[in-house]
Amino acid sequence: MKKGEQVLDTWALDSKGNRTTDAADAFNGILLPLSYKGYGMAVVIDMLTGILMGSGFGGMVDTPSSFPLVGSNFIAIKTEAFCELDEFKNHVDALIDEIKQVKLEQGTEKVFMPGEIEFEQRVENLTNGGVPLQPFQIDELNKQAARFGFTLDEYIK
Repeated sequence: MKKGEQVLDTWALDSKGNRTTDAADAFNGILLPLSYKGYGMAVVIDMLTGILMGSGFGGMVDTPSSFPLVGSNFIAIKTEAFCELDEFKNHVDALIDEIKQVKLEQGTEKVFMPGEIEFEQRVENLTNGGVPLQPFQIDELNKQAARFGFTLDEYIK
């Protein structure tokens, strides 16, 4: 969005409900579910996190000021009630392998699974001694630390 790139006209609506290719307009509007499966998942998630939890749902949670209406739902599934755990793990591995073997689009090096980028970043951060910070972030952290009478020199490298 910050780069001024466009999105597909099937991805989002602007704040007035019109299809848009402008990423900034999409940010101020709504992201559309991608395909019928995305639509189905969006409806089920809204039911489980909104309606079932007694929180807001649908258009009730469409602005930053509606944050108190946002609900959460955590579901625990006993995998063994449906299949053997080893069978489940093997099928998950097979699905991951299938997804990773798709033909890549031009300019794409790899298909990532959900959470994989963050996991790789965490490993890199732990290996390299911490989270990389931009100079402006370090300046702001130092300003806040000074307000409370201490420095961060020994913590920030």
